[in-house]
Amino acid sequence: MSKRIQARMVLGAVAVIASIGVLVAGACWQREPAPGVELRIGSFQATASVTPDPPRAGRNSLFLEIRDEAGETVADATLSASAVMAAMGSMPEMRSVARSEVLASGRYRLDFELGMSGSWSVTLRIEKPGAAPAELHFELKTGVP
Repeated sequence: MSKRIQARMVLGAVAVIASIGVLVAGACWQREPAPGVELRIGSFQATASVTPDPPRAGRNSLFLEIRDEAGETVADATLSASAVMAAMGSMPEMRSVARSEVLASGRYRLDFELGMSGSWSVTLRIEKPGAAPAELHFELKTGVP
């Protein structure tokens, strides 16, 4: 086997190992939320955090632990959220609808794909059988150090 072929094989192996490392680190990074903030959303209590912290353009995850007024976890809620960046000049309005995932009883993750840095208006909605729907409106700023 020539030295040239050996060099290519070594470089290929290094690239594969580096790619796996990036994928594993990225997967772990996305699953570990920052310390939470306590919120009141209608009749619900929530602990919320965003990953990455600070938020950035691209994929962002909102982690929520939802509790009822008695402090019990809410396992049967339906969460939805959308983020909107207002139109600016010739740029049209941008919108991202979150994908919602149940992580465990009372724990949820909402994933956003935010197209660019700036200020996004987020609306979070929680619905649960037997309870009034609740909404929270907040600003999510991306690209801010």
